[in-house]
Formats: sequence, structure tokens, C-alpha cells
Amino acid sequence: MKRTVLIFILFIPFVGACQSEEKIIVGKVFSKLPEYYKNKFDTVQCMDFIEIGKRTSLKDSFFLPSSYIALHTTTFKEILKREYNIFENNIFTNDVIIPESQCFDEYMFLAINKKQGDSFLGRIEKKADSLDKAGMGYKEPLLANKSNLIDVFKDKFKYIADFMDNDQLTLFIAFDVNKEGKPKNIRVYEGDSRTHLILSEVNTSSKYRIEVLRVISETKWEPAKLYGKPIESNQHLLLNKVK
Repeated sequence: MKRTVLIFILFIPFVGACQSEEKIIVGKVFSKLPEYYKNKFDTVQCMDFIEIGKRTSLKDSFFLPSSYIALHTTTFKEILKREYNIFENNIFTNDVIIPESQCFDEYMFLAINKKQGDSFLGRIEKKADSLDKAGMGYKEPLLANKSNLIDVFKDKFKYIADFMDNDQLTLFIAFDVNKEGKPKNIRVYEGDSRTHLILSEVNTSSKYRIEVLRVISETKWEPAKLYGKPIESNQHLLLNKVK
């Protein structure tokens, strides 16, 4: 009984410290937002985005703030993803959609610094730049015949006519290319043609899914490289209004 009480007493300050630290982080997020973000409706919405950030970071996964995505090289983003579990925030991230929000971005920036230390992203940026200059940075996987994947679909996908100038039909295709240059783990999703958001995975018996699997499985690739060595990589294709 005494041991149980002692553990409970020690646990209370720990929980309090965690909650205080979390309040500090939330306070920092709001301090960085413009004044127009701070009305009642936007405050509630911001807290929702912060909550998404909390749940994500509890799984030890982080998302690169959107302000970093356009400004930095692929090598920078690949190092973060592969070595630190920090992902680029885009439509195909782990096949889920993370909302774009300044609140979410600010929370992620603070969460990354808390996990990895201040100036972490700056250090990785310098490392990536050095690798790129030495020719050891990230190299995209290439189709063996140097063609474009959409051209492969135009040539080999038997239902391509269904996607010609068609606003109503959208497929998102995601797959991995392994170190040997072979495609695997092929996923096919239906999407919203207006927003380009993933709606659901295509039924396994769908003629489109079966044909996508056939076309992708027949492709051959030169694998991606990082540090001069072959690595597994992710590939994506949007099939909509093909011209």
C-alpha cells in the first residue's frame, strides 16, 4: 500500500510538469500568429490543429512545416524522413492527409525543436547542402527506359480513354520502388476531382485497380540513391484529365 501511494505522489508532479510544458508550447504557437487569427472561432480551430499535432508527435512522427518544403532540397527532406521520422506534409504522406494550417506548422516546428534541439533543421540543411555539392545527395528513381510514368500509362493502361478530359474520374496511385528497382506495395485510391483529396481505397475487384497493378508491376526502375547507395523510395501518380 505504501509503495502504491509513493508512486502516485511521484506521478502527480510529473503529470503537472508535462501539462505546464504543453501550455508553454501552445502559448508560443499563439504568440507567433497574426492578430486576425485570434478571434474566438479561429482560436477553437487552431486548438483543433494543435491537437492533431499532439497526436502525431505522440507517435514519434513529425511533419515538416510547409514553409520549409518549397525552400529546401529533396536531399534535406529525405534525410529528415529516413533518419528522423520527419515527413514532408503532402497529400500522400503515409496515405493520410494532414491539414495545412499555420497553427499546425508552428506546433510542429516547436515539437521538432523540443525533440531534436534548437537549430536542428539548420544543421540538417548544411549537411544536405554538403552532400549535394559532393554528388552524394538524393537521386530520384528513374524508369529504366527514361520515360515518364504518365506516358507509360498512356501507352499501356487499357482504360486510359476513360480518363481523357474526364473531371469525374480521379485515381491516386502510390507505390514503392525497392533497392533492386522493382515496384512493390502498390496502392490505388479514388479521389475527389475538385479538391484532389483521397477519398477511399479502390475495391480489390475494380477493373481500374487490377489494370493499375499490371502496368506498375511491369515497370523497371533505376533505384533512388542517397549517400551514393541504392535506397527504397516512394512514387505517386495522379490519374485525372489525362491529355
